[in-house]
Amino acid sequence: MARHITEKYIKPGASMEVNISHRSRQEILTTSNLADPHLFGNALNELIHLMKMNLGKDYWPSMFFMKFKEETSMRSNDCNLEQMTGWSYSPRLSAVHGVDDPFHQEHLSKGSSCI
Repeated sequence: MARHITEKYIKPGASMEVNISHRSRQEILTTSNLADPHLFGNALNELIHLMKMNLGKDYWPSMFFMKFKEETSMRSNDCNLEQMTGWSYSPRLSAVHGVDDPFHQEHLSKGSSCI
């Protein structure tokens, strides 16, 4: 899993490269222990900080969030969330399933009659 994460998000030029410091990136890329449970700790902290400081203030008032909030409200009124997703639902980004795109909602329609 660490190799997959590194290939997709950490390596320079990766398909979904994240914005982390050079120091954190090198720390991950040069490690000899991919099983270290704290391998992505610094990078994760940087990303959370970036989201809180920069992205959050732009996202909450955006049309993307307003639309998401409205759709979520409509769905929760019509369906049980577990029925809707077919797997354990969590509003956190860790619940992203499939294509790793937080705005991609194809997985919500699988096995659901409430979309």
